[in-house]
Amino acid sequence: MAILTFNRVQIIGNLGRESELKYTNDGRAWVRTSIAVYQGDGKPTMWLQVKAFAQKAGSGWDDSVPVALAECAKGDRVQLTGKLVYEEREYNGVTYRDWGIVLYQAPVDVPRKGERNRDEDEPDF
Repeated sequence: MAILTFNRVQIIGNLGRESELKYTNDGRAWVRTSIAVYQGDGKPTMWLQVKAFAQKAGSGWDDSVPVALAECAKGDRVQLTGKLVYEEREYNGVTYRDWGIVLYQAPVDVPRKGERNRDEDEPDF
């Protein structure tokens, strides 16, 4: 019997810094930023690193996810869908542990209470 594992999370929060869009030597777009997630009154904000990479598409790269994330600004409230990741790194003899999310799909703008979503404008008749 095969066991299927699936790592998928959806996070809603505010982007914590401006996105950094970069390209690899072979033209693959990638971006990184961070997101602050509210956990409730009296609980600390959870910070996650966010990364998105272009995916192979035919003879080139599909840059839609990293480019969409790069268009978001610091403070934007977004919903992110992706894979939860854990990374450890050493720096000056200290081990740092980071939780993050690698995006599967483009971020979705989430309005704050009392605001309207930019994409929900009145239809033109």
